[in-house]
Amino acid sequence: MKKPQIHPDTFIAPGAAVYGDVTIGKDCSIWFHATVRGERAGIQIGEGSNIQDNCVVHVDPQTQHHPGDDGRSHTRCFLPRRTPAPL
Repeated sequence: MKKPQIHPDTFIAPGAAVYGDVTIGKDCSIWFHATVRGERAGIQIGEGSNIQDNCVVHVDPQTQHHPGDDGRSHTRCFLPRRTPAPL
């Protein structure tokens, strides 16, 4: 399994989990008990994005998730990706 690539200016809160093929850009934040699961396909979180408390981000095989820059999630949301990402 690939290891996450996390920009040094990113905040990862205690209790948050980030693992697998995950790239997190500059000035991002992953808040308490959020989970970003890239064990089956890639996830790229763009600069300035924030994944709030208790969110889950994961993907199915053969897809990727790219929330883009300055993205926001709501607390306790579930962000699956089941269709191929646009090119």
